[in-house]
Amino acid sequence: MGHVIATLICKRNISYVKINAFSVDIIQKDSFLPYSQELFILICGPILNIISCVIFQSVYSIIRIEILESFAVQNLLIGIMNLLPISSLDGGQILSIILKKFFDDEKSYRISCVISVIFIVPLISLGFYLFLKSFNVSIFILMIYLSSFLIIRN
Repeated sequence: MGHVIATLICKRNISYVKINAFSVDIIQKDSFLPYSQELFILICGPILNIISCVIFQSVYSIIRIEILESFAVQNLLIGIMNLLPISSLDGGQILSIILKKFFDDEKSYRISCVISVIFIVPLISLGFYLFLKSFNVSIFILMIYLSSFLIIRN
C-alpha cells in the first residue's frame, strides 16, 4: 500500500496492480520515472510498515490488546525484511537503481545478484538451523522462495 500511496503522491496514474507469484507490480500509464521518484516509491513500502508498527505499538500501550503488539512486530519485521538488498525485495530494487547510476546495466545487474546471494545464503542457513532446532520453517521457506526468484530471473 505504501508504494501505491507514494505513486499517487508523485502524481503518477496507476493503470492497474498486477500480483503474481514472485512480485507485485504497479503498472503506470507513463512508464518513465525520474530517479528520485522511483527511489521514493520503493522506500515508501517499508516505511509504511515501520509507521504501522509504531501506530500498533502506540495503540497497544494504551489499550493492551495482545494482537496489536503482534501486528506491530509483524509490520516491523516485514519492513526490515523488505529493506534487505535482495533483488526481489524493495531493498534489492533500491540497490539496483543506485548501482545503475554508477555502472552500466549489465555490471549493476551482476553486482546486484552477487549481493543478493551474499544475503540469501546466511539467511537460508539460519532458516535451516531454526527448522532443526524448533521446527519453525518460515525463514527457510521465505529464503527458498527468494532464491527461486533469483534463479528464475537469471
